[in-house]
Amino acid sequence: MEFQYCEKFGFDKRKVAERLAMVGLSRQDHEIAARLQREVIVPGFKHIVAAFFQQLLDLEEARNILNDMDLIVIERENQTQYLLSLGVAFDSLNYFEQRLRVGVKHAPAGLSISLYIGAYRLMMQTIIDNIPDKIRKNNNDYQAFVAFLLKVSALDMSLAIDTCHLYQIKSFEQSLGGMQVLATHLEQQAITDSLTGMINHEHVFSELAKSLESARLQDTPLCIVMADLDYFKKVNDTHGHLAGDGVLKEVANRIKKSLRGFDIVGRYGGEEFLLILNRADLATARMVAERIRSRIVATPIDLPDVLLDVTISMGVAMARSDENVPSLVERADKALYHAKENGRNQVALAE
Repeated sequence: MEFQYCEKFGFDKRKVAERLAMVGLSRQDHEIAARLQREVIVPGFKHIVAAFFQQLLDLEEARNILNDMDLIVIERENQTQYLLSLGVAFDSLNYFEQRLRVGVKHAPAGLSISLYIGAYRLMMQTIIDNIPDKIRKNNNDYQAFVAFLLKVSALDMSLAIDTCHLYQIKSFEQSLGGMQVLATHLEQQAITDSLTGMINHEHVFSELAKSLESARLQDTPLCIVMADLDYFKKVNDTHGHLAGDGVLKEVANRIKKSLRGFDIVGRYGGEEFLLILNRADLATARMVAERIRSRIVATPIDLPDVLLDVTISMGVAMARSDENVPSLVERADKALYHAKENGRNQVALAE
């Protein structure tokens, strides 16, 4: 497909003419476009690109994106190609296709609109600063060059922004419902531990804060369990980290299957898990913890090259009426420490 992005974003001859009229470009501008290339850009593009990047990398947002020398080299070449085609046959479908493609290439980088606009303005100002003195002395020529640069940069910016910030919507979701699905998916990725499928450290703490507040308002009991696999380092050292990952995934599955529907579990870090047992007193929490422990102990974990017996230690703490998250976690952690000290593979209750 020769003009796939023009077709994708609906740029036929009529819409091209509308966009050109919107930014003020007409056939008369072809002559000044040719002169701009011949008298300013072709003789000075190396200096223009160098000056542009020197100023661009003064911007923190740009430095965060262009944080690799190889990437800078690629972008310098891209900007060189951009300059050498700036305004050339600006009313053709091919020109529109190239400018739309720029936005598609930049879409995965997550560029903000403000940086896009700032970068285009900076490039145009750098070109203006490099207009030779002999042109500057002729006020009519100078004003014509500046006016053309303002119009063509508005065209290029509008096309790149069209694709950069609408490409994913056009490609994957054509409705508000589709965008909500995408947003939910991205949010889920942000809070999920990729290995175990559980919520991650930060989110399980957020959920604990909510559960603690809810228990306080409703005057219902709440317990948490700190769980830690026993001798997990030995698994990694003996059988490798892939085996360790396999153990963690299987243990996570057994924990999730052992919980009640309204309980919450997250990966605390490494081989540790934090369980939030809503509406559970110490007796109930201990029963749930023992169920988890026994299911993990009962059946060896079947990995591709080895069958591993695994045990787990747990510390249970019940929330006090005036307790905050750090205090509750600290007490559960101390109970877990006692379970480890007393021989592992057991459940210990906090004081």
